[in-house]
Amino acid sequence: MKKALLTFTIIMMGAVIASAQNFSGKWVFDLSKSKPDERSRIAEQTITVNHTGTDFTRETISKRTPPPGRGQGMGGRGGFGGGDGTENLKLDGKEITVQVESPMGPQPMSKKAELKNGTLYITSTRTMNTQMGEIKLNTREEWSMSADGKTLTIKNAVETPRGTMTSEMVYNKN
Repeated sequence: MKKALLTFTIIMMGAVIASAQNFSGKWVFDLSKSKPDERSRIAEQTITVNHTGTDFTRETISKRTPPPGRGQGMGGRGGFGGGDGTENLKLDGKEITVQVESPMGPQPMSKKAELKNGTLYITSTRTMNTQMGEIKLNTREEWSMSADGKTLTIKNAVETPRGTMTSEMVYNKN
């Protein structure tokens, strides 16, 4: 009986610790450990996170390599997957609508963020009206941290009309 109670207590403590995961800090992109999608062209990137309770803010700053045959042009913009800037979210699982800049002007995007068992899930849906018609983009991010809190891994899937692009980006705490 005591052994079963001890096992249950250890499992519950692990669940509490995992659900209390905090992603705050400055995270620096590690290309050598990452598996970016073929279009990302990230040379350097930092993500600064402020995570307090259900409040979550991230600031992303990137340097990208130019596409073949082109100059810097787009700077830190990430094409279909968001670009640089600051984003504020609530980790309560409720959907919100925000405006994002695009080449076609501001576009609405629905977002939802939720922390479950130590993993942060951020999903977004954006419908853009283009010269070629309506395009819908669905993005899913899965954030997890190493047990020592020094490595952040973000798995990303972006569904587009051309298929799904996936990446696994690894960051070290600075």
